[in-house]
Amino acid sequence: MKKIGKFLLPILAFVSIFIFAVPSASAKKFTLDYDTYNVKSIKTYKTNASDSSWSGVNVKVNKIQVVKLAKKYKYDSANDGKFKISGFIRLHYVIQTGSKDVNIYPTQGTYSFSNGEQHQSDSLENWDGSISSHVKKSGWVSIPVQKASGVNSVRAKFDANYDTDNADDDNQYHTYDMNINF
Repeated sequence: MKKIGKFLLPILAFVSIFIFAVPSASAKKFTLDYDTYNVKSIKTYKTNASDSSWSGVNVKVNKIQVVKLAKKYKYDSANDGKFKISGFIRLHYVIQTGSKDVNIYPTQGTYSFSNGEQHQSDSLENWDGSISSHVKKSGWVSIPVQKASGVNSVRAKFDANYDTDNADDDNQYHTYDMNINF
């Protein structure tokens, strides 16, 4: 029996080291554009921000998520260059069109935050664009931020338009400019 104990003790010690060294399977992850980030926390805020000022289109942001990462990551933005991020601010849009087909681009917008940062959305999220009349579409826009803590408002600016044969149609183009507190 003592001989078995001599062999089992080192094996059990090795196995226990392996078990405690393996990361928890319940660790939070966030994936965007084929990149996966370890997450410290995700806080979701309900909002009632909406804008129906143009062409029968109603644009709502019904929730915002603040994703705080477990560590800083290097981020290579197509629009804003390379910088370290501590998280993402995510806006969930719901767009209801009216009697016209429209082209609307929140995923190509410019986003300014209460912490003084401004970034363009540059992920592969592409649920927007050409939306037919009388259709409801929704999707997320995720924006990397250098400092995710303390952000409590966002200004979202993005463009929209519709096709027309009327050269005098002054409403063909529109820029949404929404200030959202959360």
